[in-house]
Amino acid sequence: MNEEKVENIDLKKIKPGISHFWLKVVTNIFGNDIKIPLMVAKGKKKGPVFGITALVHGDELNGLSVIQKVFDRLDLENLKGTIIASPIINVPGFLARKREFSDGRDLNHKFPGKEKGGESVIYAFNIFQRLIINFDYLLDLHTARFGNVNSYYLRANLKEKKIEELSNLLNAEIILNCEGGKGTLRRQAYENKITAITLELGDPNKFQKEMISDSTQGLMNCLISLGMQPGKIILNKEKPIICNSSKRIHTEIGGILEVLPEQGDVIKKGEKIAIVKNVFGKIIEEYFSPDDGVVIGKNINPVNHAGSRIVHMGKIKN
Repeated sequence: MNEEKVENIDLKKIKPGISHFWLKVVTNIFGNDIKIPLMVAKGKKKGPVFGITALVHGDELNGLSVIQKVFDRLDLENLKGTIIASPIINVPGFLARKREFSDGRDLNHKFPGKEKGGESVIYAFNIFQRLIINFDYLLDLHTARFGNVNSYYLRANLKEKKIEELSNLLNAEIILNCEGGKGTLRRQAYENKITAITLELGDPNKFQKEMISDSTQGLMNCLISLGMQPGKIILNKEKPIICNSSKRIHTEIGGILEVLPEQGDVIKKGEKIAIVKNVFGKIIEEYFSPDDGVVIGKNINPVNHAGSRIVHMGKIKN
C-alpha cells in the first residue's frame, strides 16, 4: 500500500477503501518535515467523518493498538462515511519515548494552538487545522502518566445527548462527566461543534490486552450505532459507574508510599487508602478517604515526595 505524503486531508480526492498517509505538521531543526501517520477508511456510501486520535502524549501505547484492531475489523464493503485515525499524534514525544512534546510541554494543554508561537503551540495549531477540523466525531485515546495506573474510563460531557449515547456504548468501567479543561483536544473539538469523548485506557508504555479488547469493541459499537458499520452492538455485563466530579488526593509528607485500594474499587469515607513509611520501615503517616467514591486511578510509584498523588477519586452519581 502506497503511503502518500500530504499537507492537508482532501476527503473528495480519497478513493474508497483503506489509504495510508503521512501528514506534514511542522519542520524540524534540519528543515525536514515532521509528519504524523494517518489511516483512512472511506466507504462507498456517504456518511459522517469519524476521527480517532492516539498518543497525544508520547507514552500512551494502548490507543495505537486499538486503532490498528478497529481497522482490521472494518467491513469495507458496507462502510458508510469515512474513518480517519492517527495512531501517533505526538511524533516527537513518541520518538523520544517521553510523554511531553519536544519542548517539554504537555501537548494536550495547547489546543487549538496558534499559527505563531512556541514549538508545541505551532504543532497543535497545524494538527487541529489540517486534521481535526475534518471530523464530525472524535474519540481521543489516552492512558495514565508514568508512575500511575488508570481504570478504563471516559471523560465526556453527558449534557450532550449524542455524547451520552456514545459513551454508554464504549464498554468503560467509569464515565466522568466533565466539560474538559481549556487547551485539551476534546474541549477544543467540542467548541468547534465536533462530538468528542476522551478514552483513558489504562497504563502508559504497555499493551494491555483486556483494555484494548474492551475499547476496540466499544469503538465498533459506536460505528454500528452511527450506521457506519453493520453488526451487533456488544456491551459488557457491568454497566459503567457515572461520576459527576472527581478529585486527586495528594500526600503531605515525603517517604515510601503504598496505596492500598486498586483502580475501580469503590471506597467509603474514612477508609484507609495509603500509608507512608520512612526509610527504616516505620509508618510516619496514614491517609484516609475524605469521601465516598470510586478509584479512577492511583499512584504505583513508592518514591513519594511531599505532594505526590495518592489516588484520583470519582464522586459517584446518586
